[in-house]
Parts: sequence; structure tokens; C-alpha cells
Amino acid sequence: MTEDRQTQSISIAHRQSGRGDIGNGIHRWVRTAGLRSVPSITKTDAGPKTWSGTGCRRGCAGNIVLIGNEFLEYTLCCQRLGKHNQPVARDCREEGRMIRFGLLGCGRIAKRHSELLGGNNIERASLVAVCDNVKSRADALGAKFNVQAYDDLDAFLARKDIDAVAVLTPSGMHPQHAIACARAGKHVVVEKPMALRLQDADDMIRACDEAGVKLFVVKQNRFNVPVVKAREALDAGRFGRLILGTVRVRWCRDQAYYDQDAWRGTWAYDGGVLTNQASHHIDMLEWFFGDVVSVHARATTAMVKVETEDTAVATLKFRNGALGIIEATTAVRPKDLEGSLSILGEKGTVEIAGFAVNQIRHWNFIEELPSDKVVVENFSVNPPNVYGFGHQAYYQHVVDCLLHQRAALVDGLQGRKSLELISALYESIETGQEVALRFEPRRSRLGVIS
Repeated sequence: MTEDRQTQSISIAHRQSGRGDIGNGIHRWVRTAGLRSVPSITKTDAGPKTWSGTGCRRGCAGNIVLIGNEFLEYTLCCQRLGKHNQPVARDCREEGRMIRFGLLGCGRIAKRHSELLGGNNIERASLVAVCDNVKSRADALGAKFNVQAYDDLDAFLARKDIDAVAVLTPSGMHPQHAIACARAGKHVVVEKPMALRLQDADDMIRACDEAGVKLFVVKQNRFNVPVVKAREALDAGRFGRLILGTVRVRWCRDQAYYDQDAWRGTWAYDGGVLTNQASHHIDMLEWFFGDVVSVHARATTAMVKVETEDTAVATLKFRNGALGIIEATTAVRPKDLEGSLSILGEKGTVEIAGFAVNQIRHWNFIEELPSDKVVVENFSVNPPNVYGFGHQAYYQHVVDCLLHQRAALVDGLQGRKSLELISALYESIETGQEVALRFEPRRSRLGVIS
């Protein structure tokens, strides 16, 4: 591939249709991603599992790489800047290249992101600028890390030395900010949830595709050491048939927390405990147990004066036959209790607890291995001396993907999948009915201005 072309790889896990029609399977994925349909799929000489077709919105050639019946990677080749009349992301693969980040949003969550990027805690990454519409917040963060601060988004995005932007603004503003970053030719790292409405998520995916930039959704708990070990056990088949999965978020968020900013606890910009505090745990449940068939949820606002819920419970049915339970609340008093994940299978049980799914509480398998003792002794918690371990590992993954053109563990499609599940939970809360996935939200208030 010539140097004046850009390549974007999107990792997907999408089975072809039951009729064995690869084209139909790709068409279904293309609609989900917001890309143009594939007019033809033909065998190529690249290998026994590689097919080619037209998939980019700009009409460029692409490759669909398969293992068995699984779509593993879809590669879009986008033409040069002059043809498409849009900024193109820098090629980050140069020897010794640093990935230069800008932070958009300097609120509460920016503290962790800025200390990792601005404190030289991420190899081959640096912080070069920050931006917030509240000038005093931007100035304070910029001064702390000796980088330029902006309160004007256009001026911030006009900088040529920003390769990627971490979007840390209120959730309801993620779509407009992520799309603006993509159109400026910046790779996008967006905090959870990626958006509050499915249509907005689709627009974000489409904008990044059209701009030839990568879209990363922050799901740092997937990188917690205990979670990684549990996932390795799952992939090795040690659980056998999955039976029941449970996530519990029992945290304390009082009225003072919600009163910090006007957008907190609103339908339009934040969502409730399911969207904000529990979204990582819901993602974890789906990541371990697979596709959800249906959900039934209830919620209440028990302890604070906000638009949204502070307490919710839900039951889930998974495609593999397993059941799931979600318990989420910010009404614990006087302090946080736990954030946990339980995985029960026919051959073993693992429970990861702690404050944020970061400490193994139970690790039991019928068929014990010598490595189990090592896991419990050496990997039961995140390293205590590493600040923000999950975020640090996550950012290292982002940098690695950009430097080596690798697929993201959580890209826009994965982020959308998690949002669809959360949207179904809210639909069930509003209707009082079991809601099947896939669905179109009708009653859910998430992302809607009151």
C-alpha cells in the first residue's frame, strides 16, 4: 500500500448467515457500522479465508478476513486527502514515533487521564494540549502539565501536532465532540458510554470511518489483571457451559456529587446508575457471557433529587442459555461497598470483587491446574504501586494499536453493542415489559432532553 493511503482496521465478531451466504453476513455488518453496502464479494489470492469487496463509504476496495465462519477483520482502504477533501489522520507507524494526545473536557475524570498522559506513564505517548469550555478548568490542567490550554474547540482541533483526542465531556456531548475530532483528522478515544442514543453511536462510527481515523471506547476494567486471568480461563473452556453471571455495583454518590455539575443525573447528558457508574460492569457481563436475547429491568430514584435512577435491578437471558443479573445502585451509605462480577459455569466459579472488579474473591474449578495457585497468589489484585492500572493498560493498548495498525479491543462497534444493551434496560424500565434485543428504542428517555 502506498504511503498516500490510509488503512483502518475494524475488529468485529459477526457470524455469516445460516444459509452460508457470506455476502449477506457482510451486508448486515455494513449496515450496523453505517458503511455503504457491499455490492460484490469475490475470492482473492490472498489466502483461503480472504474475500474482497467494496465496503468503504468512499468506494475503496476492502478485505474481509475470516476464520471459519467468523468475520475477524474488515480493512478499509481510503484514498488520498485530495480526492476525499477531508483531513486525514497522520501515519503513526514511523520508527520511534510518539502518539500525541489532546484532552477535550477537564472535569472530574480528566484527572486520571491527564496524570497518565501528562505524567509520562504511557510509553510512547505524550500530552500536548487540553480544552474545556470553562476556561479556568482548562487553564488549571494545562498549567499543571505545562501544556497549552484552550476554551475554543476549533482552535484546539486546528493543532497539527495532536494525533488523538480523549473525549472526556458529559456523555450526551460525546457524539458532537467525537465527530468534530474525526473530521479534524484526529483519532478518537471516548469515555464510556460512547453516546446515549444508538443513532448517535452510529453517527460517530460513520464519521470516524469517513475520516479514516480509529475510534476507541474506554473500557479499562477489561485490562484489570484478575479480569484478564478470568477471560483466559473462559477462552480455555475451563468454565464449561455458562450458567449464571452477576454484576453488582454498590457505590455511594450523594447529592453533593450530583450538584457538582448541572448535567449530572439528567437524561440528556448523563443517564442514571446504569449508564454512568455501572456501564463498565454491564459491558463486562456481556463480554464474558456473549449476546443477550432479552432483558427485564426495574429502577427507582431512592436517595437523591435527580431526573434519572440511582438504583436498578435487571435479569438477562443470553443466547447461550445462561442467565444474568444486574444490581446497580449509588444509594449505598455511608461509603462505597463493591463493584463485582461473578461467573458461574458447570465446571467452575470465579468472583472478582473489590471496588472496581479488581480483586479475586473466589477462584474454583473442578479440574484444578498448577497455574491456579499462581493466579490466586500473584494475579488476584492489580499491582498496588501502579496508579490507575486499568487506564494505564488501556492507554498502552491504544498506543500500540495506533503505532502498529492493530484492531482495538473495544472499538465503536463494541461500544455500540454495550449501549444497545443499556438502552434495552431503560426501555424495559419504561414499559415494565421484557425487551428483546435487537430493538428500536421507543420509550427510553436516555439521551432525550426533558
